Amino acid sequence: MAFITDSGGPNGIIVVYLATGRSWRRLAGHPSVLADPGFVPIIDGQPFMLRPAGGEPTFYETGSDGIALSADGTHLYYCPLSSRRLDRLPLFHEGQDLRRKPYLLVRRPIDAGPVRLG
Repeated sequence: MAFITDSGGPNGIIVVYLATGRSWRRLAGHPSVLADPGFVPIIDGQPFMLRPAGGEPTFYETGSDGIALSADGTHLYYCPLSSRRLDRLPLFHEGQDLRRKPYLLVRRPIDAGPVRLG
């Protein structure tokens, strides 16, 4: 099983079942994979902005980008690049045989919920 963030289009997470090559898009357009409105990225103490020729500057916005598995392989952590949020999603139902399909394949999660750091 592989999990890939997709920050293009509606944003989301691509789940790839490596044994067959099949893939599924999950969390497409879900708030947990979208950039936070009003997020201002700061680089070297300055707001990072896109400055198109002849256009107005805008803040850089990117959705789902960071991704990691928990050490025991039971949770997926992910975050939009344009946010200060980290979300966690269980990959299996409690008591589910870990050799079966992950939760992300079985049903589309509705609320990932934030993870508190520190």
